[in-house]
Amino acid sequence: MKFKSLRKWKNKEELEGLLFFAQRLDELLFDFTLDTYKPSALNAPFLCLEALTLIAEIEGEVIDRNNLKHVLEELEWSLKKDLVVKRLIDLDISDYILLGETDSLQNVKIRLELLFNRIEPSKYLYKTFDLIFESIEDVKKKDINFLAGTLITTLINQGYHQTYLHNTVEDFFFYGDEETIDSKLDLHKLFIHFRLEKKQYEVAFRVSSLIKEISDSCEAFDLKILDVKPETYKTEFKLHRDDVYVVSADVITYDPYKAREEVERRLEKVKNLYVLFHHKKGINWNEEAFILCKTAQREFLIKRPLGPMKKGFDLKAEKAAIELNRFIKNFGLASSSFVKFDRVVDFHGSAIANEIVEYQLINLWTSLETIIPANSTKSKIANIVDSLMPFLILTYTKKLILRFTSDLMNWNSAIVKSVLRKIPDSKGLALPDSKIKV
Repeated sequence: MKFKSLRKWKNKEELEGLLFFAQRLDELLFDFTLDTYKPSALNAPFLCLEALTLIAEIEGEVIDRNNLKHVLEELEWSLKKDLVVKRLIDLDISDYILLGETDSLQNVKIRLELLFNRIEPSKYLYKTFDLIFESIEDVKKKDINFLAGTLITTLINQGYHQTYLHNTVEDFFFYGDEETIDSKLDLHKLFIHFRLEKKQYEVAFRVSSLIKEISDSCEAFDLKILDVKPETYKTEFKLHRDDVYVVSADVITYDPYKAREEVERRLEKVKNLYVLFHHKKGINWNEEAFILCKTAQREFLIKRPLGPMKKGFDLKAEKAAIELNRFIKNFGLASSSFVKFDRVVDFHGSAIANEIVEYQLINLWTSLETIIPANSTKSKIANIVDSLMPFLILTYTKKLILRFTSDLMNWNSAIVKSVLRKIPDSKGLALPDSKIKV
């Protein structure tokens, strides 16, 4: 991928910082990035919010207080290493976090509320913008790395879609219409897209005409059925045979991908409700959706982005066939263990087939509960985590080594091979190039 033309750039060190920031953003948002390089699921503001939510559930006697300690410990760890938080709070971190089991829940809650008021997502986001400018100017790559990651974590948790963020970043730094990026101040043009300003969208899907049978039910989900395309749509969006348009005219969110996701979730609910009363035929739709941004008067045709279950590691088709044949031969279809494993395969298949993340999680968790033996001395969650960790560490360590060596070869294969030649084989002889395979 080629960085945009920088004809007017004068500060070469600043350019190095900006290029590193662009590469990290692209890496953070790429669907198949190694897990180590992906953004964290939560950062300080959202861990604080999670703790406050948990306290509310403890007060409602839904969850035991013992669960709070782990969340507070993770929050404290996150706060201590967070560059943005250090600029936003004026007290010591220990003044906000009470870890003692004897501390009253009310006191813990009050201090967390004070903390959240200081670091709530919008304040945190805009301070992150400021620190990114500073870090690029000083070429502090360690700081840039942290700030890029926490920026994406904040935006995703606030409600931006990863695909929208990735497309916006690539257009700005690599593929877009603007000819040059003249200084770090041009980042303002990128950050304008991430100002936490929601827009109004109209979303249309092409759905099988069976949905007309339940038009009254669709209205409860703000879905309107049309036989012809609205005149306001300028982009070509033709119906297939026996289809109708299903339109939601007032979706308020941050980006078109989130708008599409919101309306498709409503369609899924309608589909599942219909199946409760009629099992023979199901409602289906084309995955391509028409999106009209009413706020900016822009139109989009968007297909379903890649789901989480399709972002994992896959063997090549030939290798997968070999592994399957080997597995069947060694496992034995008649064994009692295979009956249990067969159920797990079914749950995994259901998770792959379903595009709703919550359903995928339910199927995957059920498969884990099925295959991992129960342990009466541990909680169910602790037992599953402890049983999985050795296998996860084993496979992930191998993945890290393979990615590391591959990256080294991509960086400079000549230098890497010259170093590897100096490593003797089992007989004490230097390795020839033919034996050096990465």
